Amino acid sequence: MTDDVSPNELLRNFFPVLFFIPINFFIIADGMGSGIQWLFGRYQTTFVGDSIIPLASGIRYVINGTLTGRSAWYEVSPLLSLAILFAAFMYAMANRTKTAGILTIIAGLVTVSTQVLYYGITFHSPAGSCIPFGSLIIPVYGILLILSVPDHDGENLLRNYDWLFLLLGVFLIYCNWASPVPMNDNIGTEALPFSILQNHTMYLDETYQTNADDRNMGYRFVEVGNGHRASLFPVVIPVLITPLYAIPYLLGVPDSDLLHLVLSHISSSLITALSVVFIYLACRYLTGRKTALLSALIFAFATSTWSSSSQFLYAHGMSGLLLAAMLLLVIRNEASASSWNYILLGICSGLYVFNRPSDSLLVLPVIGYVLWCHREKTVIYGISAFLGSLPFLVYNIIMFGTLFGGYSKVALRMAFDIPPLLLNFLGLLIAPNRGLFVFTPVLVLSLIGFWLIRKEDKPFSRFLLGAVPAMVVTILVYASFDDWQGGETFGPRYLTCILPYMVIALCIFLDHLRKNPQTLVMAVVVMLIAVSVFIQVIGVIFYQPSTNPQEYFPNQFCSYDPWDYTDLVIVNSLYHKSARPVIRNDNGEWLRKIIEKGG
Repeated sequence: MTDDVSPNELLRNFFPVLFFIPINFFIIADGMGSGIQWLFGRYQTTFVGDSIIPLASGIRYVINGTLTGRSAWYEVSPLLSLAILFAAFMYAMANRTKTAGILTIIAGLVTVSTQVLYYGITFHSPAGSCIPFGSLIIPVYGILLILSVPDHDGENLLRNYDWLFLLLGVFLIYCNWASPVPMNDNIGTEALPFSILQNHTMYLDETYQTNADDRNMGYRFVEVGNGHRASLFPVVIPVLITPLYAIPYLLGVPDSDLLHLVLSHISSSLITALSVVFIYLACRYLTGRKTALLSALIFAFATSTWSSSSQFLYAHGMSGLLLAAMLLLVIRNEASASSWNYILLGICSGLYVFNRPSDSLLVLPVIGYVLWCHREKTVIYGISAFLGSLPFLVYNIIMFGTLFGGYSKVALRMAFDIPPLLLNFLGLLIAPNRGLFVFTPVLVLSLIGFWLIRKEDKPFSRFLLGAVPAMVVTILVYASFDDWQGGETFGPRYLTCILPYMVIALCIFLDHLRKNPQTLVMAVVVMLIAVSVFIQVIGVIFYQPSTNPQEYFPNQFCSYDPWDYTDLVIVNSLYHKSARPVIRNDNGEWLRKIIEKGG
C-alpha cells in the first residue's frame, strides 16, 4: 500500500486551476491601456480609468450590435471555451480523463485560434498585442491528461462531491454580472463591513457625508444621536460578510468604489449560490439525484434568485439562504433526528427575523414544526433562536431604541385599504411587469406540488402546507407597501423570500412526474422551464435600471406601470428600450414623513 499520488489523480485534482489562470495579457493599440483576460471576463486599465468587463457584458455588446466581425467573435469565443472546459471538468471529476483531455485541448485551441484571428499569428497587430499565457497552458494540460495512465480505481469525485461542484459552478456563473451598478438600497450594507474593519464602528458617518446631498441615497442613513448616522436597513448581512471583506483589507487592497462594487457582488453571488446548494441537498432527501439537481437549477437560473438576489446585495439573498438552510434542517431532521438540527434551526430563525423583518412570517412554519412535532425540543430551539438574534436585537435597541431598528422608520409605508391591497396582491402574482408567475411561469407547477401533499400525514408535509398561509400573508404584507412593486428592479423582488418554499413544492411535483411520466406534461414542463430561464437571462444581461427615465424627473418616482401590457419591461429590455415615464402621484409624501421622523 502506498500514499503516492498518481499523475492522473494529480491532474484531476488541479483541473479547477485552469478556470482561474489568465488566458492572455494584452496591450491595447497606441498604448491606450492594458489588461488581463480570463475566461470569465477581463480587467483593464486605460486612460479613462480601471474597469472590469465580465463575459456577460461582452455577450450583450455582441447581441445588441455594438460589436461585430472579429471583435464579436473575440467576445463570444470565451463562452464557447468555457462551456467546453466545464464539460471537460465534469469528465475529469468523474474519472474519465481521456475524454476530459480531448475536450480540454479543444477548449484551449478555441482560445488560441481566436487570438490568432484577432491579433495575427505573431499576436501583434494594429489592434494591439497579447501574450497567450493560459491559452497555451490549457491544451498542454489536455495533452498531459490524455497521456497519463488512467486510474480505473480512482474516486468518482463528481458523484461524491456533487454539492461542491454545484456551488462552484453556480457561484462562477453568478459572478458574471452583466451590468454592475450601485443600488441605493445597498449602500449601507456595502459600506458597513469597511466601517467595521477600518473604523471599528457600526456608524456610517463618512458614507453619509459622501451621499447626504443625493435624494436617493441620503435617507438610507438614520440619525441615531450625537451626530452619528447608521444604516436604515438591517445589519445581518454586512456583519456576516465582514470576514469576506477582511481578505482584501488584510492584503492592503486600496479602498475604492470599484472594490465596494466587486465585493458586494461576490458576496451576493456566494450567498445565493449557497442557498442553491441547500435547496439541492434538501431535495436529495425527497427525490433522486437528477430531479433534485433539476429543482436546484430551476431555483438558481429560472427565478429572480438569479436576476435579483445574486446580482445585488439585497437582504432577500440572505433570506433565501437562511430559509433554504431551515428547509434542509427540517427535512434532514425527519430522516435523522439530532439536537444539532434544532440548535441550527434556532440560530437561523433568529437571524432570519432580524435580517428582513417583513419576511418574519415565513419562519412561523418552522416554529410550528418544532412546537407541534417535537415539543420536547422547544427549549433548545428557543434558546438558540434567542442567541442567534441577540447581537442584532441589542444593536437595534442601542442604536434606534426599537426592536426592529431603522426599519421602524419605514413602517408607515404600509396601508391596509382593502381594494388596493387585493389589487396589489394580484399584481405581485400576475401583473405583466411585476407578477411572480409572469417572470417565473414554471412556479405555477409548485401549486400542484402543494396540492399533491395535502393528504399526507407526515411532519414535513404538515410543515410545508403550513408554509402556504405564511406565504399568502407575507404577500399581503408586501401588497400593503406604497412601493409594492419593489422599485426599479426586474420582476417581483419582494417575493424572492418565498422561492425556497415554492421550489421544494416544485420538486415534489417533478418527483411525482418522474414516477408517473406523461409525454405532454413533460413537454409543458420543459417549455415552462425554458421560458423562465430565458426571462431571467433578459433580466441579467439586458435589463438596465439606469435606462428608466427617473433621471429626467429628479423630484418624482418613475417606474414601469405594473399593469401596462403595452409597455412590458421584459420586451423593452430585450430590445434595449426604456419605459415610458409613469410618475407616482404621492409626490414623495412618504419620503418626507420618513425624513421628518429622523430617517
